[in-house]
Amino acid sequence: MKMSQVHDLYKRFHDGRESFDDDPRSGRLSCSTNEAHVKRVRETVRSDRRKYMDQIASEVGISLGSFQRMLHDVLNMRRVCQNLVSRLLTLEQKQTQTSISGDLIDMADRQQIP
Repeated sequence: MKMSQVHDLYKRFHDGRESFDDDPRSGRLSCSTNEAHVKRVRETVRSDRRKYMDQIASEVGISLGSFQRMLHDVLNMRRVCQNLVSRLLTLEQKQTQTSISGDLIDMADRQQIP
């Protein structure tokens, strides 16, 4: 924390302030994380997972930072390489992954690799 911020906080508390919370601000509220944008982002990501994040953000009409927050916080997705994948798998998806992994291990065991 910068020294100027420390002095600012000291002055505020000395004047009777009781919390660290910011004062309410006037101005326009953030409106990029509304249901319409969330729906469009979800549909766009699911339709083509190979698109870059900045392409999807510009298609939807929101900033890249808002898009990243929306993916992470609202849609619970993360980026793996260039693909976007859901963080939480359903029980059926977990069983499918386990089955496929077991099949791949069996195939690798059957092959005699020198």
